[in-house]
Amino acid sequence: MTLRLPTSAPLALAASLLLAAAPSAADGLAPPFAVRTLDSRAAAKPCASAPAPVAALSLDSKYGQAGSGSAGSRRDSVDDAAEAAFEAAMKPVRAFAQGVAKAANDYHRSGRASAASCVADHLAAWARADALNRPDTHTGWFKLATTLSGLSLSYMQVRPALEARPEERKAIEAWLARRGGEVARYFEMLKTPRSSRNNHRAWAGLAAAAAGVASGDKGLLAKGMESYRIVVCQATEEGALPMELERGRKAAEYHLYALAALTTLAELGERNGHGALKECAGALGRVQAFTLAAARDPARVEALAGAPQEPRERFLTPTKLVFLEPMAARTPSAASAAGDLLAKRPLALTDLGGDQTLLYARPSARP
Repeated sequence: MTLRLPTSAPLALAASLLLAAAPSAADGLAPPFAVRTLDSRAAAKPCASAPAPVAALSLDSKYGQAGSGSAGSRRDSVDDAAEAAFEAAMKPVRAFAQGVAKAANDYHRSGRASAASCVADHLAAWARADALNRPDTHTGWFKLATTLSGLSLSYMQVRPALEARPEERKAIEAWLARRGGEVARYFEMLKTPRSSRNNHRAWAGLAAAAAGVASGDKGLLAKGMESYRIVVCQATEEGALPMELERGRKAAEYHLYALAALTTLAELGERNGHGALKECAGALGRVQAFTLAAARDPARVEALAGAPQEPRERFLTPTKLVFLEPMAARTPSAASAAGDLLAKRPLALTDLGGDQTLLYARPSARP
């Protein structure tokens, strides 16, 4: 499908904004958003060198060690020292992922060949180094999942522009698939009830599914959708996620965080033959409605979580509301229901491939 501009738009502008919904990965697997066609007229931009590849993810939770007292029984209290150590360890990985997403978004916005090449150069450098191959802790595995989700979704944006670079594509796709398979196996074997079924499992599912679509691996996509079902089918009749209610005063925030992964996962499923939106009597829609209601009035989630929620301004931010874009793009009535929150556009998160407003919203809705 092609996004059509009004007939009054200049032809050059129409050409520059052309988006195609053709699959961007092998074996006909489609990304969750339309993909950009290459625009040979777009001026080149320089690309910085790729950051040095990181192998190990030796990370501890920012909530402190479980059972240490600082984490709190619900792990809803951040430990300042643990958070500082976590942020320092993640800094080079985040810098890499942010650079990749920024270049991918530049390509999606402009069709600039140099932006697509920048993404390929950076991903290929880390792929050939077999980066991120040593997640040494559970938090390391979780952050591998979130990082891999973003890298795979960024790669999907530019893959159509890389037909002349088969060796780089092969290396990148093999690396993404390898990491995706490892994440899927880790979470499948995980015995911890909470992390094997909460937002961690949702992000692990997205990592597997996104790596699968990016690399043309239908088996990985199926594993990701299995994780989707495990998480979303826990939803109560009113749409609460029990595992996220256990986060006490962060329950509303963690519903948002789980939805960031679940909503994108559902889009990957819907576009590739998995009827995700119908799973468990439309559970995702119930979770979305419950979470939107909690964002406006926390009374119900506070009653269910047994704790007052953190101030709304701390979690109703453009990075936490990213699930609204694919939701609104699929269901026009949802855009109306979420209108006040969509006013916070652009909504963006590196772990979902960057600017979600750019990727999903109609041109007229973009800032």
